[in-house]
Amino acid sequence: MSKYFRISILQKNYQMSQQLLLAVTETYT
Repeated sequence: MSKYFRISILQKNYQMSQQLLLAVTETYT
């Protein structure tokens, strides 16, 4: 239970960081 919860949090953080990276690259190019 807690393991899956932790994995979902990691996936959410990963998606957020990917979007942030995309926004940054769009800003600087």
